[in-house]
Amino acid sequence: MIKLSRYSFVSFTLIMLVTGCANNIIKNSKSELYGILNSKGFSVKETDSSILIYLPEISFAFDSYVLNERAYDRLFIISEVLYNPEMVSSSINVEGHTDSRGSDKYNEKLSLLRARTVAEALISSGVNIDRITIRGFSNKHPLVSDETQEGGDNPEGRAQNRRVEIAVVFAEESAPP
Repeated sequence: MIKLSRYSFVSFTLIMLVTGCANNIIKNSKSELYGILNSKGFSVKETDSSILIYLPEISFAFDSYVLNERAYDRLFIISEVLYNPEMVSSSINVEGHTDSRGSDKYNEKLSLLRARTVAEALISSGVNIDRITIRGFSNKHPLVSDETQEGGDNPEGRAQNRRVEIAVVFAEESAPP
């Protein structure tokens, strides 16, 4: 089922690229990228040098790095924006995370696998591989606690921490002389 879905995703992407539907004209501007992603329903944050894209719909089952159909749909929208040739001065960090269950070594590997899975989806949609860096953060940057205030298990919190985030990093512009 997953392989069929992945092939369908790639076929759809190729059709969109050939027909020119994926080539939105945007300027190389963080604020414009922020506005475009925000208007498409993404949770985004602008920093001094990047746009951070939070993807709550791209969470992973425990001990998994497999994407669901909703995730592929959302990643296609992101890749449609990032594919634009005018975005070439930006690099893309795909950052994988885990919950706190498991050893540090295992979670490091799993977080990298999650990031790689998302990066592969972006690449299959036309984003240049040379722009993408994958990073695994294991359980070092949780969104919420994996435990309740009483010290019990927090399955909803653990689920939120099994995620991937995307940072679009813009090249430093040199100041005019």
